[in-house]
Amino acid sequence: MTQDFPDDATGDVLRRMQARGDDLGKPRDIDFSIMFPDEASVTVFAGRIEQHFHTVRYHETDEPGQKEWDVTATRLMLPSYDEIVEMETLLQREAEPFGGYIDGWGCFSA
Repeated sequence: MTQDFPDDATGDVLRRMQARGDDLGKPRDIDFSIMFPDEASVTVFAGRIEQHFHTVRYHETDEPGQKEWDVTATRLMLPSYDEIVEMETLLQREAEPFGGYIDGWGCFSA
């Protein structure tokens, strides 16, 4: 069954997945990336979101001259537009007070 998605970045990714034959009805781990300016912000943020994700990992980026921290929050879920947008909204709301921002999401095909 072909689904129609909104014309935005998340919809574009889901359309490409669907076009490749990915079964969007199968749950899988979806990784959300959130960037922060410092480790102190990351540790508070991670504690606030851990109840919604089965894994929350973070590390300092290796970009020369750029000090940022990358958080990866992983949740087992369907790759559905509404659920992805809901998780991004939750993450953005929790990240903003600490100077964080959403840097995208990804998953493996099923």
